[in-house]
Amino acid sequence: MKNIKKTGIFCQWYNFFLKFLKRKCMTSNTKIILGMLAAAAAGASIGVLMAPEKGSDLRRKIKDGIDEVMEDVSELLALGKDEMQNMYKGATEAAQEMES
Repeated sequence: MKNIKKTGIFCQWYNFFLKFLKRKCMTSNTKIILGMLAAAAAGASIGVLMAPEKGSDLRRKIKDGIDEVMEDVSELLALGKDEMQNMYKGATEAAQEMES
């Protein structure tokens, strides 16, 4: 990460994912979804780059594709956030039950 700016939203999300992965909270479903998204993005990128089109059309298609991927990732992050909140709530309730 030498070339990546150490502050900002990208770094915050990167650190969040590192912590998320270290805690082993990724279920097999999450891994499957992330794999499918990565494969779809790679396939779309290769398909767009292999198509004989004008540069402006190609750039527009790439931008649209990136926008779609970012939308999917933001939805996935929202689901992950909800899941983490549910896990935290469940752990908090379990801890309270053990105390009483």
